Amino acid sequence: VDVDDLYPYNPSEYVRKDYSGAVVLTAMKRKKEVGESSATTEGPEDEDELVVVMRRAGYVKIHRPAFPLPELAQQALLTGMTDWCDVMLASMRSLLTGGP
Repeated sequence: VDVDDLYPYNPSEYVRKDYSGAVVLTAMKRKKEVGESSATTEGPEDEDELVVVMRRAGYVKIHRPAFPLPELAQQALLTGMTDWCDVMLASMRSLLTGGP
């Protein structure tokens, strides 16, 4: 967004941060790992399990502000923007395992 009447961007006060990302979830079957099979399996078709593979990609850009910004502050901005990936993974794992 280049123009926002509600929250106008002022380059002399704020750092502009842009993020684009994509997530692709794919369901696929794979052979169960050793130790995951039940002792009551009846055939080789029972050895398959359904898994979901998540692929993600992202692009982050921090625009150079009109004021000096120390390197450490730039790194902190970048880290804060990419932390959402860890939160998303933790949320998905929590939902799948039933844990916190």
